[in-house]
Amino acid sequence: MISVPRDSIPPALETAARRVRRHFVIDTRALAALRITLGGILLFDLLARAGNFDLLYSADGLYPLSVHAAAYGSSGLVSLHALSDAAVFQRYLPRSQHGYSDPKRSSTG
Repeated sequence: MISVPRDSIPPALETAARRVRRHFVIDTRALAALRITLGGILLFDLLARAGNFDLLYSADGLYPLSVHAAAYGSSGLVSLHALSDAAVFQRYLPRSQHGYSDPKRSSTG
């Protein structure tokens, strides 16, 4: 950031800067409340998924590794989750909330 001596700033510009700062201030209490709320939502989601872990992430679940291999083959998406579909292996991998779209299976039509 460029440092400008205070005496070289015109008074009108300094007044405008004060008005802008007064209206655009980060409220740390609201930010803390938002972080606590998001943390609570993430913990609730984690606990809700923990009860159905095998159904969601294992070989007997909704999307087994065999289906992934059939859909993408060896040239498909590279994924840590595609290395093994054992529940013990999947339990320690990070989860992503972002889905991806498969151009081969577009739902238009």
